[in-house]
Amino acid sequence: MSVQRTFFILAATVMAVQAGAQAEPPDLRQKVEALEAEVRELREQRAITPVYSVRDVDAVIAAVQADASARTPGLSRGGSAGHDEKGFFIKSDDGNFALYPDLFVQFRGVANYREDGKRGDSSSTESGFEMRRAKIGFYGTAFSPDLTFRFLWQDTVTGGALALQYGYAQYTFAHNVAGNGDLAIRAGQFKNIVFKEEFTPDRAQLMVERSLANALLGGAALGSETQGVDLLFIGAENPLHAELLIDDGIRSSNTDFRDNQPVTTVVGGVSTTTNVATNFGVAGRVDYKVFGKWKDADDLTGTAGREDLLVIGGGVDFSQGDNNSTVHYTVDAQYQLRRKLVLLAALYGNQVDLRNTSGPSNRSDWGVQVEAGYFITPALQAIARYSLVKFDSSFKTGGEDTFHEISGGLNWFFGKDGEFGNRAKLTIDVNYLPNGSPAQPGLDYLANPNKKDEVVVRTQLQFSL
Repeated sequence: MSVQRTFFILAATVMAVQAGAQAEPPDLRQKVEALEAEVRELREQRAITPVYSVRDVDAVIAAVQADASARTPGLSRGGSAGHDEKGFFIKSDDGNFALYPDLFVQFRGVANYREDGKRGDSSSTESGFEMRRAKIGFYGTAFSPDLTFRFLWQDTVTGGALALQYGYAQYTFAHNVAGNGDLAIRAGQFKNIVFKEEFTPDRAQLMVERSLANALLGGAALGSETQGVDLLFIGAENPLHAELLIDDGIRSSNTDFRDNQPVTTVVGGVSTTTNVATNFGVAGRVDYKVFGKWKDADDLTGTAGREDLLVIGGGVDFSQGDNNSTVHYTVDAQYQLRRKLVLLAALYGNQVDLRNTSGPSNRSDWGVQVEAGYFITPALQAIARYSLVKFDSSFKTGGEDTFHEISGGLNWFFGKDGEFGNRAKLTIDVNYLPNGSPAQPGLDYLANPNKKDEVVVRTQLQFSL
């Protein structure tokens, strides 16, 4: 029985007894006085002993458990899982640990027409389907939001087995440098930092595939990924971004430390092994944001644009090998009118000095690219591109040194008003190459030089998690 209940019973008893106490004998009066003394004692005890409810007891238990968890090393202090603008995630409550799965698929149907492409005097048409890209990996943070990582493996149309594309860690070691800037260092294997179209993610390309100019002169010509150490000056609120990369040189992805070593590539099911002899490379890039959000600069479609955007940038790569030294460079501008218009313009160029070879001792190539997208509706976007490649006249391909790419098509973003964005979309484009092109399997362009027409229709379904 609780103190409170006992108190009320005794009080009621005293009141009842007092009602007839004056007519009773002295011994009854003594009993009443004894009861009154006990009531006074209970009042004093109640004053110094608080009454606890079930809720009070539960609160005390929860506080003790929380304190024990905080003081016990190695035990989780909670976490959460869900979905945000990046995708599915698992996170710790303090935000120091986060893990995002990375799944990506591009399935493509292609029809390729080449004038006089069969035996040099008859047109050729080839069509079919391909799994252009299939990737699996993960990325996130560890120990602190300042320490990020990414691992991604891919299987492309020219392969057959998973190969590492990205494997790196990045640590931001200084904040608020020179205003709102941050200093970070990245090490591992990742995209070369020079060419905008190349290091923009596959899922965020405007057309079905990157441009011919990028393939022949830009990021693909460098070998796409490289291995090295990258020093970054970044910051979400800082208008200036800059990077300095020290690497193994062009075409160094998935190689070891040796300068001259065999590298095997698979094209059309045929394996080719060549010696890559690049000693080292140095690359740099600078971008200036006139207005907008840096996050929007990672998407050439503009489907998730938060604000209007204008970014101007440029970069250069120098690689030194046993028999040559190469300089690849670019200047580009990216503009977005939120949910209405996107535009990318770029200049490409390279300078190659050759050694220990017969013929010319150097070559100089250049090219340009302009592409644009216009939102007809929030879910439907008209797209177009023109790119030009001008090889050094001493290094013609199939008797031709100038190649044009003229393209147009549509992006359809799935979901209500295109809310799925680049995570689920269908892209259709038609590409006209009036002078043909060198073979570029990743673009679905087949060799057709000597100023012969080539027309390629591509339809691609894209899904990413």
